[in-house]
Amino acid sequence: MEAYDTDIVIGGGGPAGLTLGAELAERGYDVTVLEQDSVGETTKAWNSSYNELVNALGNPDRSYEENVDWLNESGLVKRHYNKGGLIRSRDAEHEIILNDALTVCVNEHAFLDYFAVKLADNGATVRNGYTFTDVSSDPDAVHIKARDAKGQEQEISARLFIDATGGSSPVARKHNPRPNFSYPVYGGVVSGIEFDADQGIVIDSTCDDGGDGYLWELFPVDEDRAVLWYFKTARDEPYDLEGMRTEFGERRHEFLIEKEPGSFRLEEEKFSNIPMYTDLTLGGNAEFTVAPLDRVFLFGDAAGTTPLTGCGFNTIIHNYRNVAQELDERLREGRTSAYELNTIRPVEGHLNNGSQPFFNMLLSNQLQSNLSRLVDAVAASGTEDHVDRIITTEATMDDYRSLFWGVASKDPSLLIKGVPITEAYPLVRNAARFHAERRRLEAEDQDAA
Repeated sequence: MEAYDTDIVIGGGGPAGLTLGAELAERGYDVTVLEQDSVGETTKAWNSSYNELVNALGNPDRSYEENVDWLNESGLVKRHYNKGGLIRSRDAEHEIILNDALTVCVNEHAFLDYFAVKLADNGATVRNGYTFTDVSSDPDAVHIKARDAKGQEQEISARLFIDATGGSSPVARKHNPRPNFSYPVYGGVVSGIEFDADQGIVIDSTCDDGGDGYLWELFPVDEDRAVLWYFKTARDEPYDLEGMRTEFGERRHEFLIEKEPGSFRLEEEKFSNIPMYTDLTLGGNAEFTVAPLDRVFLFGDAAGTTPLTGCGFNTIIHNYRNVAQELDERLREGRTSAYELNTIRPVEGHLNNGSQPFFNMLLSNQLQSNLSRLVDAVAASGTEDHVDRIITTEATMDDYRSLFWGVASKDPSLLIKGVPITEAYPLVRNAARFHAERRRLEAEDQDAA
C-alpha cells in the first residue's frame, strides 16, 4: 500500500474547504488545505440566519438563546436586521416576507478565522499561496498537482482529495460535461441608493416571455452601502462581462432608486458564473457527478447546482457536518471509489435558501398539523395539479413557481420555520405522507357529510 503524504487534501480555503476540513480534522484525520491566496482573506460577504448559524456553529449543550448570545459576543455576527427577507416576483406581482430568512450579516473574516483556528487546533496544515492544477487517482491513492507561491510544481498523495475551489473548479470543468446553462452574476458593493437598511435581503425576480429570467439580490452592509447582485439565466447564449455590465446599467433603474440624480456608485466590481448541470426539478436526472474520479469529491460551489447538490454559503454551512460524517464512514471502511462517493448527498434542502423554503417546511415534530395546513393552502390556491406533477417528477419550473406563490399567498408562515436541521424534511421525501394526509382529510369530510 502506498505511503500517503496526508490523509486528506482540500483544494480551497473558503467556507466550503475550511468547514469540512475542520470537521474532518476534529475526527482525527491528517488534513492539508491548499489555498491560492491566504486563508481568512476575502472580499465576499454573506447573509444567513441565527437558526442556520446556531446549527452550524452552536454548542449543543447550550440553549438556542445562549448560542445566539455567543454568536453576537464572539464577533461572528456583523449585524442583525430587524426585518425578514423580502422575495418579490415582479412579473407575477407576488410579494412575501420570510421572517427568519437571511436576517444576519456574517462577519466573513471572523467566520473564516474561527474555522482556521479549529483546523490548527486539530493539527491540520494550511498552505497559503498554493494553487492545485490537476488531480489523478489510482486504486491506492489520489495524486494532487499544485503550484506554490514561487511557481514550483509539487505533487501530494493522499487517501482523498476534496475540491472546494468554487465554481471555476478545474476538476469539474475537466471531468464533467458542459453545464446545461449558467447563471452569470455581476455586481458588488453599491452606494448612493435608497434602501431599507433594516431589511435582511431583497430578491426581486423577473421572468422574460421566452422563459429565461433575471433577478436582483440586495442586502445592506451598513446605513449607506449595500451589496447588489444581478443574476441572469443564459441557457443557450454564452455569458460575457461586457454584456452583463451593459444590462446591469440598463436595468438597474427598474430595481433601484438613486438618492439624487447621478449618486449611484458601484464599488469593488465583481463578475462570476454559477454553472447549472441539470434543470431545477427535484426529480431531474443530473449528468453532473460529485465524484468524477476515485478518491475525489466535490463540495460547495465546485459541485455546481443539481437536485442533489447546491451552492452558496448557507448550503455549505447547513451540510458540512453531514458530509463529513458520510466521508468519515467511507474512509474508515475503505469505500472511496467514485461509485461509493457518489452515493453521498452533499446537500439536503436548507431552510433559508431563497428559492426553496417552501420545499423544506415539513417538520417531524409538527408533521401532521403542517400537512393539514399544506393541503388547505394547496386547495385554496388551486395548485393540486402542480403538486401531482412535482411528486411524479414531471414538473416544470412553472409548476414550482405556481405552487410556491400559490401557497405563499394563502399561508405564508408555512414557508419558514426556525427548527434544528435534524427536524427538517424536504417535500419530496414526504410525498407519500402528503397524499395519505390528503386522503385522510377527504375521508373525514365524507364521514362528516
